[in-house]
Amino acid sequence: MSTKRDADGVAKTAHQNVEVVPAQRLSSQKDNGDEASWTKVQEKEWPILGAEIRGVTDFAALSDANIDTIRQALNKHKVVWFAGYSSGSHFTPLTQLAFAERFGKVLGDISRVPEYVEKGVHQSAHSVRHDKHDRAETKKKDDGAMQGAALENKAAVLNTMVEANKEANRKWDGETMPARVARLVREPGDPFAFGEGWHADVTFFEEPPTYTLLTAREMPGGGDDTYYIDCERAYSTLPEALKKEVTGLHAMHDDSAGKKYAHPVVRTHPETGVQSLYVNSHFTHSLIGYEKAAGKKLLDQLFDHIEAQPIYKFKWAAARIDELKGFFEEGQNKKGSTGTSSTHPRTLHTLMWDNRALQHTATTDWAHMDEFKHRRRELHRVTVSPDERFQGKPFYRPQGL
Repeated sequence: MSTKRDADGVAKTAHQNVEVVPAQRLSSQKDNGDEASWTKVQEKEWPILGAEIRGVTDFAALSDANIDTIRQALNKHKVVWFAGYSSGSHFTPLTQLAFAERFGKVLGDISRVPEYVEKGVHQSAHSVRHDKHDRAETKKKDDGAMQGAALENKAAVLNTMVEANKEANRKWDGETMPARVARLVREPGDPFAFGEGWHADVTFFEEPPTYTLLTAREMPGGGDDTYYIDCERAYSTLPEALKKEVTGLHAMHDDSAGKKYAHPVVRTHPETGVQSLYVNSHFTHSLIGYEKAAGKKLLDQLFDHIEAQPIYKFKWAAARIDELKGFFEEGQNKKGSTGTSSTHPRTLHTLMWDNRALQHTATTDWAHMDEFKHRRRELHRVTVSPDERFQGKPFYRPQGL
């Protein structure tokens, strides 16, 4: 969809009837692979996580008031989604980038495929705890390092995203994509999906991104959920003795490839003043002022507590929704000799979440299912850094704002 502009070339905006519809269950929709999350409603003692944004007709022309409505929904619900908007021509990579820039800065050194991927640091270096698929890459060596972490194994473990994001290959629908829109690609045969393991995005920067805007372009069609955990709830439910011990501490966030930064273990949300736990098993590997073993023990306590929180499951799938099975076949594209992917509108959604308040993980159950393992997955990601309106560097204030 082309953006309407005035005579001076300035994009026109028009107020749209944007509606925020809070999630009522622990799953965004029902499929036949996860009945439990659909039947369990949100618990009264924790805030509703997740909301659908409806009524957007043109992402390029949303009014400032519309953008503020979405921002406030993110503050309250932490993750929002726009169902089916990724299909067709009205949400191109250029539109995605322009929409993201309404919420803050999109910086070229942050909104990109992380450098550690290009340097050959495998996904498993950032911890996939309790790997139910028992993959060799998640097992530790004798020195405690992850099998996939060694740079000398680069040729064996390099993610297919590297090739996908080279300038010659960074295209979508025949058009060159902006460099600040990263292609997150998993081809059939890759043992890991990018983003697998609980984390907030790229927390090893001095000013980590505020929001992530993720849009689906091709999906396997089943078992490919994205999970979310509320880290504000994790802090509020922390045992008092442990809360007292960790509040005020700083932890080192490390990309395992030379980029690192220390942030407070407990951070204050710069818009709401709510405290949250800001450590994740993906990137946080040491506590400032603690010996390695003691720091690891305390971090493991925090990780266990965080990862035991209620999980909100965003369901990308269409193929496993019984009434859509027949339609799903119409949305499959042939990819190579064996791979296929779905471009059915019921798989092509857009998600946006607040990295200051949540952790998330990709899932790869589908890659181990005969029905889906020959399919590919491609999403496009933009990370939004803070602008001058709100402090970007994580901080802790005991009394909030």
